[in-house]
Amino acid sequence: MVDKILLLIAPTIALITLIISRYFQTKVPTYLFVIMLVLIVGSAIFSGFSLAKKQNQVETNWSQNTLTPRIVQNIQYPTISLGTSKLQRATSSTNTLPFINLGNGTYIDVWLEDSNLKLSLILRNEKGEQIARIDANRFIVTKDSSYDCNYDSTALEVTHSGKVMLQVQMKDGVALVQGVFYNIDGACVVLGYNQIQTFPPGTTPTYSFNPIFRYPSYKYFGGRVSYP
Repeated sequence: MVDKILLLIAPTIALITLIISRYFQTKVPTYLFVIMLVLIVGSAIFSGFSLAKKQNQVETNWSQNTLTPRIVQNIQYPTISLGTSKLQRATSSTNTLPFINLGNGTYIDVWLEDSNLKLSLILRNEKGEQIARIDANRFIVTKDSSYDCNYDSTALEVTHSGKVMLQVQMKDGVALVQGVFYNIDGACVVLGYNQIQTFPPGTTPTYSFNPIFRYPSYKYFGGRVSYP
């Protein structure tokens, strides 16, 4: 917050000083230019340190298999559909922790920013290893490059070797969550349309979802599959 205030104040002071100089047709004293320069450079450095500190905290959270807490201001939480259940977080909630807990380290956070769907979660394989993560739609692969992610303003999807592993899409004001989710122990939860299935560690679940997007995402970013 302080860094944003400094970045706003410094240019404002500079602009007011130039306007006064132009209006009164007087030269601006050298010390005022020095003050403006110090404010601008100082605010830029402070902002850089602040951003780096926040990013380090994000990386620390992810390394501990913990989602980055969400700042609740200016964020809307839609109704979320998980199989046969519908969940709704109170709009007055001040809780910044991930909203959905599927058990033993499997968390999902879904929200809207300016009507754009946002998602954060940790993806694991059947061994319980973290293989990828999504932080506010930013997809980062930590293991296994055969994963891909594509999204637009109302949907997000993850594939593994061409097979859909996760889908979240907005429909009639509801965030529909479908996919296969492994926890730290390798146990699995499969969320489908009006169904929830659980599988013990070592079990290979059967599931199939029709893809929303075209791949690879670098070539067809935001491009949807056309169905007849």
